[in-house]
Amino acid sequence: MMAFYTWLMRNHRHENTPIGELAEEMHKHSHIITRGQGYKRSRAYIQILCKASEHLDAFEETWKGYTAYKAECRHA
Repeated sequence: MMAFYTWLMRNHRHENTPIGELAEEMHKHSHIITRGQGYKRSRAYIQILCKASEHLDAFEETWKGYTAYKAECRHA
């Protein structure tokens, strides 16, 4: 099972969407963001590092997709 950061980069980084923009922004700060973070720490990094409030909205939406991915992995 992939960590959130890895999952986001592989699935959304090159999209022209708010989630894709979030992925690009997180990639810019990849030297700071650790791969194995949970929800609270990932959200805190986004609040600190990303300038646009849309990134928080995109994060919330993306986290739901990531949670669904993790559930699939557990049941596979």
